Amino acid sequence: MTQRADRIDVIELAQAVRRGWRALAACTILGALGAIAVLMFAPRRFAGTASVVVKTAPAPGAPAPLETEVAILSSRALVGPVIDSLGLQVDVTSPRSVAGRDVVGQSRLKSAFPKVTYAVEQLSGARYRLTAGEKHFTADAGEPVTLPEGNLVLRGDTILPSRFTFRLLDREDALLATQRRLSASKTTGSEVLTITFQASDSTTAAAFPNALIADYLARRRTVDRGEGGDVQQLDVATPPKRVVFPQPAMTMGIGIGAGLFFGVVMALFAGMLGRYVEDPQSIERTTGVPALRLDTSVPLLVSGNATSSTLLLVPIDGRVSTAGVAERLARVALARGNEPTVLDLSGAGSLTQSTSLTTDVNAVMTRLEARHAMVIVRLPALAADETAAALRPERTVVFVAPPGRLERRLLIDAVQMLRRLDVPCAGVVVNRASDSARV
Repeated sequence: MTQRADRIDVIELAQAVRRGWRALAACTILGALGAIAVLMFAPRRFAGTASVVVKTAPAPGAPAPLETEVAILSSRALVGPVIDSLGLQVDVTSPRSVAGRDVVGQSRLKSAFPKVTYAVEQLSGARYRLTAGEKHFTADAGEPVTLPEGNLVLRGDTILPSRFTFRLLDREDALLATQRRLSASKTTGSEVLTITFQASDSTTAAAFPNALIADYLARRRTVDRGEGGDVQQLDVATPPKRVVFPQPAMTMGIGIGAGLFFGVVMALFAGMLGRYVEDPQSIERTTGVPALRLDTSVPLLVSGNATSSTLLLVPIDGRVSTAGVAERLARVALARGNEPTVLDLSGAGSLTQSTSLTTDVNAVMTRLEARHAMVIVRLPALAADETAAALRPERTVVFVAPPGRLERRLLIDAVQMLRRLDVPCAGVVVNRASDSARV
């Protein structure tokens, strides 16, 4: 068993991911389910786009005219009147495809108030009940109703939903929310400005950029800023048929990709730092001692205490036998010209000799060490009395681990106990071979 530098390579990472495949699968499934939930329940967003052509002749040293036009189109002075004309202080939250002006015909709200949500339920005919927490109000469609936030009129010239929910925003909140959904930008290398607005319904998504450009053009006709150019609308926004959010392909891709990413992270964490270890590489990283599988293609060489002629084979737990490892070590020693002997103190039968706890274990081992070049001792678990009696600094321990998962804490405790006793540990052998087969 030759000592190797502790390293993490691609193969080890792949093995760690394989060991944590459950975490990988769970995170991927959760990512896919999250994406499906977004597609089913997230508020939809439509984007309406319009454009204008700005032809200007800037004065020397003046700011870039298109940058000025972009700032004007996004300004509160232009956005505020459009909010009023489209009734954007009323935001319908359910159903999301309904615009505020489709349910509220007129509103006169206070200048400042906290956001409040009203649930509206049809009582009979044109009569509706508005509920906000513990507050209840009755309103007739087409007639004004007084609320703590101001007055509004439910539309009486159209059929309203039997149940809907809307949120009232004061002017400042409506401005901030609208500006976050508004984008004005210039097209590179041209004099075209593009205005895009996102809304939960397609009609508002198209109506807002059109109304904004109309107000902008009207102001350009009445206010001379001395730029000596002209502006005209190039494209008119039409109600979009497809949502910009959530998009099925992109949403599923992001969900599954995020699930895979976090799944790999969790799999690596579970495989490399989790409760169990399963292969020699993880055993080496955990214990700091060499580890290998018992395999005919791998030489079973022992290093550690060069002066030690005694190897103590100690099973990590009761699932594994040390017989196959003892036989393999004996054959290697014999091939090197060293006469070995195997002493079985494991209580599972003997290969050559046996003894019991009534015998002085150290005396027996000392006699065998005097007669043979190598003594291989099969011991029971580390906590057994025979093992405690056999442990000495001049004798080297080889742990034998079972195949499959093994508790990390069990390995760490075993190696740390030897270090406290100043007993050398040559490494860990994972005994995959059957003891009845020749290995």
